[in-house]
Amino acid sequence: MLNPSFCNEMPTGVKDYLPLDTTRKRFIEDRLRSVYEKWGYQEIGTPTFEFYDTIRAGVGPRLSEQTYKLFDRRGRILALRPDMTTPIARLVATKMSQETKPLRLFYLANVFRYRENQGGRDHEFHQAGLELIGSPVAEADAEVIAIAIHSLAAFGVENLRIGIGHVGVTDGLLEEAGLSREEKDKARELLPKKDFVALEKLVQGGTSSGPGRLLWKAMTRTLDVDAIEAIMPQVERAKTRSALANLGRILMVLKSWGLAERVQVDLSLVRDFEYYTGMIFEGYLHGLGAPIFVGGRYDKLLDTFGLNLGATGYALTIEELTDALKGSGLPLNPRPVDYLVVPTGGESGMAYQEAERLRSRGFVVEMALETEDLQAVLSYARRRGVKSVLYVGADGIRNEDISRDGGVVR
Repeated sequence: MLNPSFCNEMPTGVKDYLPLDTTRKRFIEDRLRSVYEKWGYQEIGTPTFEFYDTIRAGVGPRLSEQTYKLFDRRGRILALRPDMTTPIARLVATKMSQETKPLRLFYLANVFRYRENQGGRDHEFHQAGLELIGSPVAEADAEVIAIAIHSLAAFGVENLRIGIGHVGVTDGLLEEAGLSREEKDKARELLPKKDFVALEKLVQGGTSSGPGRLLWKAMTRTLDVDAIEAIMPQVERAKTRSALANLGRILMVLKSWGLAERVQVDLSLVRDFEYYTGMIFEGYLHGLGAPIFVGGRYDKLLDTFGLNLGATGYALTIEELTDALKGSGLPLNPRPVDYLVVPTGGESGMAYQEAERLRSRGFVVEMALETEDLQAVLSYARRRGVKSVLYVGADGIRNEDISRDGGVVR
């Protein structure tokens, strides 16, 4: 026999979605879907779980340790998807390799990630995101950033700030500074924490000249196109110069689109996912403790699954956006019931036909199920926030308007 107290508990990091929560979530998803479709993106879906080796090949060993693992009946290790980019890369490589490129794909899905000591953040959360697969040019990266901006503008969000970095630039500057492998790993731990004091000690270049000082200046200052061009002659490695040029090109495209004022270069950005190879970015809103969206270029991920294609994309967290929109005045609450139709005198069929007629006109209509006590019916309607009660019987239809604001009058 089950323990009742145990049955009332839930696993750590998950939650139920009540009608209000679900309504808000669907409203946000529908509006995001509309934005993505207007940019020519098509919706896709992948299984909730994949083979663990597939996930590990995509996200790398560090993040794969945050996955929820399970076994199938044949003893094979499965994993609940910790992100959507890896499953989509597998899908494209195996089932869409012959499709016309570039592919523009979007998704609305739940993902699972064990996030210990991260401020009570959920282990199951919902993402909206997109992938632009098959184009290596800077314009593709700029498009993804532009859509991220437009996706929040669709909700009237004005206080968006975007930090943009580049894996090739950051790694290249770490190489330029002559750090050992251990020192570079340590620097990547310090950068997300913005611990520039410790970084200065590590590179031993905060107050000196040379590659260490170049790294220090680049990692601790906001840069623009002019600053990137000024850094270029000081960089020795051609690979680093190429990455800087790519970052500059992305900024120039965004500037030509009128979006550059939203973006600032932040070379201290480091993402947990190991598949990123180029531009990376994060979106921030005032008052939120975590980025509301993240993204970047991952040119080698599809090659893991046998298809050599460059790709870029981003993902937005629905829960974070929901929190940001509370108090915004957007219609995030469930749609109220316009009519409660009450059969009288046993005229259930007539009441049903009237309810259907109103629904065909776009109204939200409930049917009263227990009609013996009409005072109880009226009390229910008031508690539910129903606007009007219709009594339908052989002698006709009577409308009782009970809404506070006048309601819907026939």
